[in-house]
Amino acid sequence: MNTLQTIFSPELIEAIGWTIIHSLWQGAIVAIVLSILLIFLRKNSAQVKYIISFFSLLIMLSIAALTFVNTYTYAKEKAVLKENITTNPGYIKTYLEQNIANKTLTEEEIGEATINLKLVKVRSFFQRNFNIICSVWMLGMLFLIIRMLGGLLYTRRLRSYQIIELSEEWLSKIEAYSQKLGLKRKVNAFFSPLANGPITLGTFKPIILFPISAFTGLSSENIEAIIAHELAHVLRHDYFFNIIQSMVEILFFYHPAVWIISAQIRNERENSCDNIAIELTGDKVAYVKALAQVQINQVEQGQLAMAFATSKGNIL
Repeated sequence: MNTLQTIFSPELIEAIGWTIIHSLWQGAIVAIVLSILLIFLRKNSAQVKYIISFFSLLIMLSIAALTFVNTYTYAKEKAVLKENITTNPGYIKTYLEQNIANKTLTEEEIGEATINLKLVKVRSFFQRNFNIICSVWMLGMLFLIIRMLGGLLYTRRLRSYQIIELSEEWLSKIEAYSQKLGLKRKVNAFFSPLANGPITLGTFKPIILFPISAFTGLSSENIEAIIAHELAHVLRHDYFFNIIQSMVEILFFYHPAVWIISAQIRNERENSCDNIAIELTGDKVAYVKALAQVQINQVEQGQLAMAFATSKGNIL
């Protein structure tokens, strides 16, 4: 744990430590406020709830960033004061004479000073253990960053490994739906032997991948419903926002509130795409049947539902 001090300054370790500690209650408040808002907005669209949930995650990140800046500034000021006291024995006397000697404390200020003294033991405990706290946090982040990079490398492999372009019929349907949605980016679609379910990859050059047996047992209406759902992800730039969300999850991997908010975001993201797909196809029954059949196909193949049918259990 002492290795951390050789890499980072004590001020930086202290700032990170206090940011982690304060984020626990700050994030809890954000999650509680979000829960209350979602209760009042339960009749609103999934998109409204998605935006509010995602915004709450960004608020939590912003509060933590502000906390880090403030605590780092305070730690630097303490370091300067300590340096002055160490190098100049008379500094503290001069400081007290200039700032305290001529000031009369009120009863309220004396009371506040007494309350602050009660927090010294708690603060000292955290100060002594910031090396451990920061080390655990950094190790956890390192593991999750490596896992995320592995996932990104795997998606690169998915985009090119033995992919087979869809037939002209379905490419034309994708083009027609893209025009209806106002998509200006070209969306390519392929069959992939590695895909466990229909998935959308990329932001600037999006592609949709389907398992080899994705269309087995599906009618044309069912397939169109699945395509519409994946195009909704492209329209909403969900791949890009999901990366941002994943980065916040890595920073706050220790915080239950972040995982609760993230689950809400993913649920409302899928619900929003469902609504767009139903509006685009105009056939709610075909859409629900498509969900059910994809789920059945994946169960029959002994695979875990990962993409299109992942969060659809509530609908089924």
